[in-house]
Amino acid sequence: MMKKLSLYIFLVLMWCNVGFAENVLKEKIEKIQDLLKGNYKCQSILTQGKWTFSFSKISGKNYYIKKVSDDNPPSKQFAELKEYNILFWYYILPVEEDSVLIANVLKLEPKRDENFMSIIIFFDGDFTKEDLRKLIDSSNKSEQAFFNDADNFVETRVNSGSQGNFQNFDRGICKSEL
Repeated sequence: MMKKLSLYIFLVLMWCNVGFAENVLKEKIEKIQDLLKGNYKCQSILTQGKWTFSFSKISGKNYYIKKVSDDNPPSKQFAELKEYNILFWYYILPVEEDSVLIANVLKLEPKRDENFMSIIIFFDGDFTKEDLRKLIDSSNKSEQAFFNDADNFVETRVNSGSQGNFQNFDRGICKSEL
């Protein structure tokens, strides 16, 4: 009898724990979605430069980053929310007679000090001009196609430990105005 009672108590507690965990995750996701509604004011840790941007939701986990200040790259960029609190977006930046890929990551946590990082990827050495040409071609197709190709490039080539030329471009603190 005591074994059955212990089993029932254990099952009830497990059930309650799962329900509590679901509520906590749901609250975190709602808070993140609220953070994506306002403008973000950012300041670089490296250069002390300042910029502002906002988001507009396209669908599900897809957003546009909208330029609000002159320090941001021109036009809107397609972004994707990964996991529940990390937003990624990419753009190609012309530099003199060449171009580089900029990979941006914003960690959406209201109490985090440093939550923005930008990486610059050069196309010489292991990352070739052919890789860059493919990314430029996909950027001419659609924003989603470019994002998918750039994200795949970063995941498979940069994050895999390739010997390509990339470095930290900027780090900063971005805070929601909400």
